Amino acid sequence: MFASCMLPFMIKAFSKNCPKIQLRITESDSADLYARLLTDEIDLIVDSGLYNVNFYESIPLMEDHILLAVPINNRQNRNHHAARLTQKDIIAGTVNDENIPAVALADFAGEDFLLSGRGNDMYRRSLGLCRNSGFSPKVRLYLNQLMTAYHMARQGLGITFLTDSLVRKSMLSDALVYYKIKDPATTRKIFIAYRKNVYQTSAMQEFVRLSRNLYNK
Repeated sequence: MFASCMLPFMIKAFSKNCPKIQLRITESDSADLYARLLTDEIDLIVDSGLYNVNFYESIPLMEDHILLAVPINNRQNRNHHAARLTQKDIIAGTVNDENIPAVALADFAGEDFLLSGRGNDMYRRSLGLCRNSGFSPKVRLYLNQLMTAYHMARQGLGITFLTDSLVRKSMLSDALVYYKIKDPATTRKIFIAYRKNVYQTSAMQEFVRLSRNLYNK
């Protein structure tokens, strides 16, 4: 999600200000990225997960919110008409309307889930949301990328957890409906992480500064 929906804008801003600095982007799960950060293979991570404060520090960028994404023809949609949100609703900010009720995730306990794979922050969060609702999800597929889960759900292969940031920036589609979930754990903080007590180059500092200008408005 970060590579598809956030990094292009961050890279564009950085490259405009620092055209002679070449960037290399690595996509992987959080566990692998933090391991590479510790060995100086990479300089910065955009993430939303947990990290060891003894080894890493972070700078906040923004918050997003986890939604339940359900194929339009799923039978459960008939039972939650008042809570249904479309992609256009989310783009318009209707997701913040307090008059739109959240759903009880337990109502969807019998459905097939598409979840991020182990090592991804969304894997931990998805299992936590289900556990908080009193069930273990019936997982049809584990997927490495949140965008893959989005496209699989659009094809009707199962329900999944997506973020409002991803939904706003994805191609317009009416194949899914979205629901707010009754759980404070749906709020997710996105940040830039770097190795603790390591010299930050001027290029690293500029990348962080420009990124914060984009998302801390």
